[in-house]
Amino acid sequence: NGAAYWLANAIGIDYGMKFIDKMGFSRVVPADHTLAAALGGLTNGTNTLEMASAYGVFTNNGNYTLPSCILSMQNMNKMEIYKDPTEVKVFSSTTMSTMEDIMSGVFSGSGTAASTGWSNTDIDAAGKTGTTNDSKDAWFTGYTPYYTISVWTGFDDNRSTSYLYGYSYPVKIWKSAMEYMIDGKEPAHFSE
Repeated sequence: NGAAYWLANAIGIDYGMKFIDKMGFSRVVPADHTLAAALGGLTNGTNTLEMASAYGVFTNNGNYTLPSCILSMQNMNKMEIYKDPTEVKVFSSTTMSTMEDIMSGVFSGSGTAASTGWSNTDIDAAGKTGTTNDSKDAWFTGYTPYYTISVWTGFDDNRSTSYLYGYSYPVKIWKSAMEYMIDGKEPAHFSE
């Protein structure tokens, strides 16, 4: 967190927020242009779709594409009328390489997602855990060359807990979902 905060301060928060704007975060407001945004401190927050879409940039050569569940749309003559959303360049290849190097560390050594054992697989992965103050929200957003998955855990009534952290349930859920997507392995069941 210290590095993200330092970097946002060094490049200037308004410059940094330009990248956020390119990635479709719909609830960002002018009041979010503070250094807290470097740590996820957004007035209205975000959601798993926006997070997964933003991290998808890392598997798409630095390009952002507005997410869509539409694969095809045809007129009555069976002519394709759907066009994929336009890609927007967000990051350079140098930035992509640096970010991947940083975020892959989450799975190794003392990384916050090392408990998954993912570093023992032959599939590259990278991601970031996150926990809000008082453990009200916990996140893990991660990606492989094939899929990007974002997991949020918390209570709808914004209650805090003493056991909820990004490296706990979100990481376990992510691993289970990713294994299902890649290998068809039956998802794990978790209980408190």
